[in-house]
Amino acid sequence: MIYERSWMRIVIEFSVCLLSVLTAGAFVGVTAATLSDPGSAGRLAAYVFITIIVAANLAIWMWGIVWTAMRRKSFRCSVTEFMVDCQCPIPWFGQSFTVPINDLASIRIEATSGDGYRCVLVTKHGTEYDLTYWYGNPVDRIVGEILRVCPTIQRSGFGRETRSSNCQRVHARRRSRR
Repeated sequence: MIYERSWMRIVIEFSVCLLSVLTAGAFVGVTAATLSDPGSAGRLAAYVFITIIVAANLAIWMWGIVWTAMRRKSFRCSVTEFMVDCQCPIPWFGQSFTVPINDLASIRIEATSGDGYRCVLVTKHGTEYDLTYWYGNPVDRIVGEILRVCPTIQRSGFGRETRSSNCQRVHARRRSRR
């Protein structure tokens, strides 16, 4: 299974977020101007607050747009019979890693959001890899594919729990069937 989101789509999504921040800032600014008296300290404070919030958001979203456009790297996550490979173009939105399937000990839900949930893949050595829900990443499909390849991996936060065991036996059985 391979999931990829192009860098152009990421830039477009950042641009939409930027537009929504500007629209919300303009709406709040007009509302503050309408509800307060001209020249009052409340109106001035509202304008300063809105300016700071909008400017900070503009800087953050513009930085994301420029960062992504300059690097032109797409988000890519693939699960094969032997590896989980995740490449994130923006480091603060997710971790890039490659880990062998039979080195995974558990998968746990770390956080939930309206867009999905973030999972952590934990190796037998205790190393943790963040499987981000940014970029429209279908975490549930990726986790499902990992568990299909190696159903003995321990899961936590998914409802039904399973015990962890060595996936090498599962891979050995699959290879012997071929």
